[in-house]
Order: sequence, then structure tokens, then C-alpha cells
Amino acid sequence: MRLSLGGKITQASGEGSTRLNDYRPEDWADSGYGTVNNHSDRTWELELPAGGRETLSAEFEFYLY
Repeated sequence: MRLSLGGKITQASGEGSTRLNDYRPEDWADSGYGTVNNHSDRTWELELPAGGRETLSAEFEFYLY
């Protein structure tokens, strides 16, 4: 499972990895907020049985000016 967003992921549940990347203009759709923000990718590694469920969470931050 993968989450990709504008901003900095500060915390995430479960096993996996978080990668902090450079600013990406497509994250901000002309809002004007993007240039000081990063882009984050979080990848979770899951093994679920058939019909299994898992709740994943992530906290992130970004700057507004």
C-alpha cells in the first residue's frame, strides 16, 4: 500500500518506510503554498489473509504562508 502527498509525513502506523522528496508542483494545484513544502511517499508492507483488514494511519505537516 502506498500514500503519496505534498508535505512531510511525520508519523505513520505499521511496518514500512517513508521517503521525503523535493517539492512537486502537482501536489499544490496553483495554491501558492507548495514551493516551501516537500513531497512524501509512504509505503506499507502488508500480508493480509483473504478477507483481512488493516487500518493504516499517517500524520503529516505542511507550511502555509
